[in-house]
Amino acid sequence: MKKYASMIENNGIYKGRRILSEAVLDLSRENYTLFADEYRGLGWILKSPTLSSCGDLFSTSSYGHTGFTGTSIWFDPSIDLHVILLTNRVHFGRKPPIIRLRPRLHHIIRSQF
Repeated sequence: MKKYASMIENNGIYKGRRILSEAVLDLSRENYTLFADEYRGLGWILKSPTLSSCGDLFSTSSYGHTGFTGTSIWFDPSIDLHVILLTNRVHFGRKPPIIRLRPRLHHIIRSQF
């Protein structure tokens, strides 16, 4: 995951080799759901004004993705920060506490920068 995050943060380049084009990455971070409460790009959830699993402190340029088992990855390019959360909520019976955990965790991490 760290290598993937590094590639995304370096505009699609990892160890000097282009993996994804800048055009694809720009498209992936463009908001295609201005009409919705949760903003979405092509593959990414974008920081929304009212609803975001990255919490309140990440910048408006932040983007990320969540997974069924509670995992998530969020980037805040304004401060060169990425947070990778690896969990397995399925093990505990698919209860919703992960929905509360993600923003709280991101709030704690972001408040350190």
